[in-house]
Amino acid sequence: MIRPEAMVLRGGRVRGYEMAMGHGLSPERQMRLLSQVHAAFLEGRRPPAQPRRVIRDSWTRVRRSGLNPVRGGVPVDGGDMTRARESDPAQHGGVALLAVSKVLSAQLDPLLSDGDLLLVLADRDARVLTRAGSRGITRGADELGFRAGCEWSEASVGTNAIGTTLVTGAPVHVHAAEHFCLSQHTWSCAAAPVRDPRTGQVLGAIDLSFPARAVHPSVVALATSLAAQAELVMRDAHRRSLSRLRDSVTAAPGGGTWALVDPWGWVADSGGVALPDRLALPAHPVGTAVVEGLGAVEAREVRGGWLLVTRPGTDDGAEGIRVRLEGARCEVGVVVAGHTWNHVLVGRRSAIVACLARHPEGLGALELAREVYGEGGSEVTVRSEIHRIRTAIPGLLDTRPYRLAAGVEVGTGTGSPGASR
Repeated sequence: MIRPEAMVLRGGRVRGYEMAMGHGLSPERQMRLLSQVHAAFLEGRRPPAQPRRVIRDSWTRVRRSGLNPVRGGVPVDGGDMTRARESDPAQHGGVALLAVSKVLSAQLDPLLSDGDLLLVLADRDARVLTRAGSRGITRGADELGFRAGCEWSEASVGTNAIGTTLVTGAPVHVHAAEHFCLSQHTWSCAAAPVRDPRTGQVLGAIDLSFPARAVHPSVVALATSLAAQAELVMRDAHRRSLSRLRDSVTAAPGGGTWALVDPWGWVADSGGVALPDRLALPAHPVGTAVVEGLGAVEAREVRGGWLLVTRPGTDDGAEGIRVRLEGARCEVGVVVAGHTWNHVLVGRRSAIVACLARHPEGLGALELAREVYGEGGSEVTVRSEIHRIRTAIPGLLDTRPYRLAAGVEVGTGTGSPGASR
């Protein structure tokens, strides 16, 4: 016979996503057991069963923050979210998420219009952007403070699907007494993070909330599917924006090397060079800058992005280059037109630059390959990496033999690099 305290509430799994349900208990017995586990955790007693790891970790974080489980759970009201999004849309990710809210609401309309399901979109700071549901469920959400402008982070209201999924970066289902604060124990919620297809960063979360008595085992899979659909919608919108950028700029150079990119570095069009889909741009590419794949360029702002044109009549456009070696990486600062553009090299590229810094007299391809890759090092591989480094940072390396270019300063030290790449 298994001792009760040996039971671990692992939940079930649907397509790789962990649910709060699925360990053989009836819904009523599970809710009673979760309440007992929650009470034991708060009182420091041995629980009748172990909570799921994602829940235990969240409870631990929240308890350390000092949030009171009885009096806590009241969200911070962020005020007028419309004004905040308009003043700084990039900070909240609200504009992109709101653009897909109608699509998602339409998908769930039969469940939202006359049921116990609430669809919520929150930004990356866990503030509610919008919600959709029946009049009855939204009334209950209002009583809980689950409305637009309110912050549902773990720090604000304890363990909950929105706050916890933004901490873990993974889909999560929080059911009944798995919520840290008692005021939320009658609810069940599942959320999944939504990533910006332009940057890969988390924009926010999609949440499905409902009364705990109406829990469904596959709700976390549904939330994850909605998040994936939101990302697809945003990806399609991004493709269209690149097409508009390409069509709107008619003054692109007819010759030479150039690229037309959006604010995130995605290439809409280019000429004179083969480029990856995305370029690493400096933080503020105004005037002269150094861009990997293009070298020194003149950055001209256009509607919806930047036109990057290589500077004519110069080999690299660099007024000075400084290399700082730090552990397994090196930071290269390129001074162009009085501004410093920082590049961080890691892995083999860092090892190559560090090796050449130790050999100011220079090395041949085979010598460099053996220094960096060992006896099995290939000349072809090292030549390829050298070409990539010279393309990324013009003026850093010379050839025949391979060496740091004259005038490149080399130093060592620690510190926080201000890398744009």
